[in-house]
Parts: sequence; C-alpha cells; structure tokens
Amino acid sequence: AVRTQLKLAPSAQYQARLLAAGAGRTVVDYCFFHAPGRAVQTAIAKFYPDAGGERAYATMRALGDLLARRPNALLAVPQALLYDAEQRLLLQNRVEGESLGALAAGPHAGQALHQVGAALAELHRLPLPGGSTLRLHDHISSLIRPHPRALGEYAPELAMPAQTLLEALVLAETAIDVRAIAAPIHRDVHLRQLFLGQKRVWLIDWDLFAHGDPALDVGNFCVYLLTHIAEGG
Repeated sequence: AVRTQLKLAPSAQYQARLLAAGAGRTVVDYCFFHAPGRAVQTAIAKFYPDAGGERAYATMRALGDLLARRPNALLAVPQALLYDAEQRLLLQNRVEGESLGALAAGPHAGQALHQVGAALAELHRLPLPGGSTLRLHDHISSLIRPHPRALGEYAPELAMPAQTLLEALVLAETAIDVRAIAAPIHRDVHLRQLFLGQKRVWLIDWDLFAHGDPALDVGNFCVYLLTHIAEGG
C-alpha cells in the first residue's frame, strides 16, 4: 500500500530510521530509492496501538482540504497519504522546513514566534466540524500524566493543596460558556511540533486534536517558552 501510494516500483528499496517510540506509538522516517538516477522520496510512518491513527488521519485530511482552499493561509499541515487499519499505520509526507526550536533561540526569534501566533489564530478560526467540546477536566485527565491527584501519593502534604487548586480551576471555568468559544485546537503546541518552510508555519502531530477553548493552545505554548527558552532548552 505504501509503495502504491508513493507510486514506487515493487522493487524499490528503502532505508528506515526510528524517530520515536513510546506510549505504544512508533514513528519511523522512511527514505525510498527509485530506480538508479531517480529522485529520493521520503515519508513519515506512525504505527499506533489503537484507532488513534485513524482519527489523526481524518483530522489531517480535513484540515488539508480546508487550507488548500485558502491560498494565502499561513498555517500548513503535513499531507496525510494513507491510513492502513490492519497495520494501524498512518503515512504522511515529511515536512521540509527549519525547526522552531532552532529559530526561537536565534536573532529572528521574534518574527518566527509572531508567525506561530498568526498560524494558531488561523487554526482557531477554521470552520472545522467536530464532536463534543472538551472542558478543563477533560484536558487535565487526558493531557497531564500522571493525574495531578497522584501528587499526593508522593508528597502527602501536597494532596490537599493540589485538590483545592484543581477544584478552583474547574469552578472558574463554569463562568465561561466554552461551547460558545469552542474552536479547533491542537492541544500539544510546542517548538518541536513547529517548522517554518515555503513561507508557511507547519504544525505536526495531530493525535490530540479536539474542539475546546483556544486559550489552551496559547497557554501551553507560552508555558513551554517560559520553561524551555528561558532555561536555554
């Protein structure tokens, strides 16, 4: 299926490089070699332990279709090439661009970060239909591991303050009509997910995509910058 999608001969050779493995998901960079003298083609393959790859594939296809109709869009996503349900394999084009991790530490950091902000604003305005709207307690349960309540197992004196803080945050959200402001959100925006290339901002890894308060993406990214750039990481 991969060779067919990439229009490769059955005899085409390839090299594989492991990029990441963990939490049941394996990411592999494939470099395919055409017949001698022909160009090299690359693709990223993600192998999932569950149906998460199918959801990510559908998300990327929908986003790609919407952005393709916006010739001046700054935001870009990798092209999702295929999803193989039997292998739980998502195949996508590899992004060719400069990592924001390198740019954010350089002299043009301000301009690069401004572009990221504009690209996120584009994402949050896209008319992309989705399922139910996630709220703060959903994000805490699915994004913070272990759950903050587990802090009490290691530091019992912090169990009550942690619980009090969680309850206060969830209570504060009740003053906001999340459904009225819900937007497409990435939920894992950080420098390693972002690349600049072809005059666009490329955002990868759509496994956690959902609809919710767009402030989550902005807050996540700002905290990442404070905890990583400030420390030189």
